[in-house]
Order: sequence, then structure tokens, then C-alpha cells
Amino acid sequence: MMLKTPFLVALLLSSSFALELETIVQDALKENYEIKLREKVILFDEQDIALATTWKDPTFSAGLNDIWFDDPLKRDKEAMQAQFIALSQVVPTNGKLAKKEAIFKEQKEISRLKLEDKKLKLASNIREIGYSFVITQKKIALLKDYQKNTKELEDVAYMLYESGGIKQTVPLNAKLLNSKLKIQMQNLEYKLQSLKLKLEELTYKEIEAVETSLEKRDDLSVDIETHPAILALKSEVKKQNSVAKLKRAEKIPDIKFNVGYFQRDDRNDYLSASINLPLPIRGIQEKQESKAKYKALMGKDKLESLKITFKSKVDLFYEQMQTAYNNYEILQNDMKGQKEYIGQNLALHAQLGHLNSIDLIQNINETISLEMLALDELNNYFSSYAKSLYFKGEL
Repeated sequence: MMLKTPFLVALLLSSSFALELETIVQDALKENYEIKLREKVILFDEQDIALATTWKDPTFSAGLNDIWFDDPLKRDKEAMQAQFIALSQVVPTNGKLAKKEAIFKEQKEISRLKLEDKKLKLASNIREIGYSFVITQKKIALLKDYQKNTKELEDVAYMLYESGGIKQTVPLNAKLLNSKLKIQMQNLEYKLQSLKLKLEELTYKEIEAVETSLEKRDDLSVDIETHPAILALKSEVKKQNSVAKLKRAEKIPDIKFNVGYFQRDDRNDYLSASINLPLPIRGIQEKQESKAKYKALMGKDKLESLKITFKSKVDLFYEQMQTAYNNYEILQNDMKGQKEYIGQNLALHAQLGHLNSIDLIQNINETISLEMLALDELNNYFSSYAKSLYFKGEL
């Protein structure tokens, strides 16, 4: 009993520090720096929206004209000499500011949807690693139980061999089984450490143990039309159509109004007024409009391609989940008889000399392999399930 106490204490301490997987996911969504970065991008987009409807600043100018080199300070030699101040203001036309605002609003929506898509990818990735972490913990706990039993089996086998009750091959096979379990344990502990580091990289938390339910999940039901990645491409198409409308509106140029006040010595002051506007005679706006329309068409093609990819992956993950869980259940059922056989014989290890010891060791070896294989299938199930949650749009 004294030998079991440290293990039980360690198990209890590990369980007390175990983090619930869903808590890890939700905390990571709040703390992840890439998520925070994308949230700040939305704030930039809001500033762009505010600036879109703002007129350009007016231009102020001042100066002197008709300066004589032989008498530069004299300002009354002729009527053309004057000092002036002037203001210029570009006035937008044809609803361009509203069209720019529409473009930036679409960009903000795209940024918001990309943020949601990033959250889904992060949550899916953490869950996939988390499920693998929990199942690896389960494998390690299972091997510890087997190691305890097989060590007792090895000790009894050597004792019976020394008393002449069994052949030498029995304790040697038991020792070989224990060595195999040690190697498996080392590999699992390395895998668990690797998963731990991956989780800590994504969550910024120190992970010692993870817990979550490994019950079968509901069947996968997905509406890809509402997925952020799909909606983001739809918004991109809308944005490019808005750009095309803006370029069409730019065929009517903005007007620049200029007003100046001219002051003359010993003569009447006067005002001047003028307008400037570019002449859209090079076809630049038509080309830019066509370019935006092509981008919108490309976006539609990307959208349809992404929908096909999503549907294909959803179907694939569903099939993988079904196959993996069916395999898991088959292996669980197939192991029942062997586990009962092992349990009964280990309970009677004091009478091992009267039992088929080689057969027992072989059964333990096969059962461990089947148990590990069953947990591998369970891991395949939850790996596909975690990936499917991205497409399901579930945080």
C-alpha cells in the first residue's frame, strides 16, 4: 500500500491542476495577439470610413508679383504690381465621397469577417491539439496500470522459475513485455510534452493537464453560406463593385475653386476667381472601372471554388469521423473477452504455475496493442471533429 501512495498523490495533484479544454479555448480567443492585431485593424477601418466623407483641406497661398530688380521694394511703379492672398478648395462631385464611404464600410466588414475566421481557425487548432493531449494522457494512465500488473507478473514469474515451477521463457517474455511498455511510455511522454508546448504557444498558458469529455459528438451539420470565410469573399465582391462605381463616377471630375485678393499701392484692390478641373480624355477611369469589375468577377470565381472546397472537406471529415468511431467501437467490443481473461488470471497470479503463462503474456501484449489502436481511432475521430468545427463556424 505504501508503494501506491506516491502515485495516487501525483495523480490527484495532476487532476487538481487540469484545465478544461473549452476554458482554454475561450481564454486564448481573448489573449491571442494575432486576434488582438485583427481587432485593431477594424479600428483603422473605422478611421478610414470617417475620413472617406471628409473634404480635402483648402490651400492657402500668398505672394508678390512684378518685382523690379533695380528697385525691389517699390510697389507702385505700375498697375500690375500687387500683393495677394488666395484660397483654393477642391469640391467633390457626383457622389464620390458616399461611394468611397461604401468601399471602406465593405473593407471594415471584410476585416471583421477575417477576424471571426481567424478565431475559428485558432479554436479548431487548440481543440485538435487539446483532444490529442487528453487521449495521450489516457494512454499514459492506461500503460501505467499495465506496467503495474506486468511488473507483478514478472516478479512472480521469476519466483516460480527459481522454484522450478515454470520454464525460463516465461519470466524472459514478461521482462521483454515490460521493456516494451517502458519504450512506449517514453514515446508517449515525449508526445505529451510536444503537445504541451504547442498548446502553450497558442494559449500563452502553462499547461500541466487538460480535461474534456470524450463522448461521441452529434452528427456534423454545416451551413457553409454563413461561414465568415465565405461571407468575406462575398463582401470582397461587393467592395470591388463599389470601386467600379467610384471609378465610373470619376469620369465627372472634382472641381477646384480658387479665390484671391490682390492689394495694390495707390491703386484699387481687386478680387480674382477661377476654377480648375482635370479633363478625363485618356480613358483612365474606364480602364480602372474595368479592372475593378474583373476583380469582382475573380472574387466570384474564388467564392464558388471555396464553397466546393468547404463542402468537400465537410463531407471528408464526416466520413472520417464515422469510420474512426466505428473502428473504435469494434476494437472496444473485441477487447472485452481478452480483458476479462487477463483480469481473472492476474487475480490468480499466486497460482501462476498452474496456468498458461506464455498465453497470458501474449494476451496482455495483444490487448495493450488493441487498446492503443482503439485510442488512436478515438484520436482520429476527435481530430476530424475539431477540424470540422472550423467549417461549422463554432467557437
